[in-house]
Amino acid sequence: MPGGMSGIEFAAELRHRNLIKHIIFASGFADIKQAGGTDWQADDLLPKPYRKADLARRIEKLIGKP
Repeated sequence: MPGGMSGIEFAAELRHRNLIKHIIFASGFADIKQAGGTDWQADDLLPKPYRKADLARRIEKLIGKP
């Protein structure tokens, strides 16, 4: 990302400012901790490569739809 901030750092700042409720990280890393996350959960990570259906299911889970 521009300015030297990682996506994880950017998301943490948005969450700190209460500007986001949910987030999904898409990464080739097997573990969000490996990707540089600190307090993010494994459920926040959608491993690459993924299918559209995988992303749709993850979004539905986050917003509470079956």
